[in-house]
Amino acid sequence: MFLSRFRSLGVVALGFALGLAHAAPTHAQWFTHANDPDVFGNTTVVTGAMDDSGNGIVVQCDHQNLYVAFVSPVTSSKMDDLSTVSSGIPSIIYLKVGQQLVRKFDAKLRQWNNTMAGVVATGPTPAMNTAIKDCKLDTASTRPAQQPNQP
Repeated sequence: MFLSRFRSLGVVALGFALGLAHAAPTHAQWFTHANDPDVFGNTTVVTGAMDDSGNGIVVQCDHQNLYVAFVSPVTSSKMDDLSTVSSGIPSIIYLKVGQQLVRKFDAKLRQWNNTMAGVVATGPTPAMNTAIKDCKLDTASTRPAQQPNQP
């Protein structure tokens, strides 16, 4: 069975995360999507980067939670195995943005949606908030300098 093999190894989540961290390169196309408010008035915002195989990093927030995840498509049979573990398999995500420090998040290997699994950290936590600030700092440092207005 898919999960029993990984439980005995005890390193699948770290390997999965390391593989996806390598698979979500800086040259991947970043996306951002905001869902309209639901019947309760809550909005969900998702941003991330995916490679050509569908592997990538996703940051999602709503009115209550913040998620940082390394995700990857999985076959339906493996998804069936993964969905039986409702609490997920304890994992760790290490995230480094540009020249900033490496950030560590406690996470779970679990189903992300109907077609993807992921190593998912749930917050908000102070480390997640700092990592988002790291992204802002890295983005600001890579923007081209604005040219002064010409007369």
